[in-house]
Amino acid sequence: MEQQVLVSVLIPNYNEGAAYGRETLESIIAQTYQIGKPLLLTTDPTDKSDDVGANYAAKDSGIKYFKRAGCPMAHQPAETLLFQKSKGRNIIFLDSDDLLAPHCLEQRVVTASTNTGYDFGCFLCCFLKQNNKKPEIFGIRVTSDQL
Repeated sequence: MEQQVLVSVLIPNYNEGAAYGRETLESIIAQTYQIGKPLLLTTDPTDKSDDVGANYAAKDSGIKYFKRAGCPMAHQPAETLLFQKSKGRNIIFLDSDDLLAPHCLEQRVVTASTNTGYDFGCFLCCFLKQNNKKPEIFGIRVTSDQL
């Protein structure tokens, strides 16, 4: 890949950030492609979501945190606001309880840069759940080295 392309990772949140936000942000920080910048918006939290966002933004200047009062809980208004604030050439939307595999942003940037005739891309994902501390993907037991 010749030129580093900025990726904006947009994460609207309403009362899930305290439980999952750290893991989501850590999965973005751990990316092999380091030109991904998370933008997190918390709307009227009643949990500690705003603490998570503010603390990460204070530690890492690449993370932009916004808190908005009176914003509807629906994702669409929050996603629109984050999209307007984003600066990335590529955009990825996450929920505040989503995790990215370490190669996720790199894979998407490479794919987008080699398929320039498209405006939108969809990528495979998997559903992961912890079942007695043993990860499962679609009900198939896997080891951590397979993830």
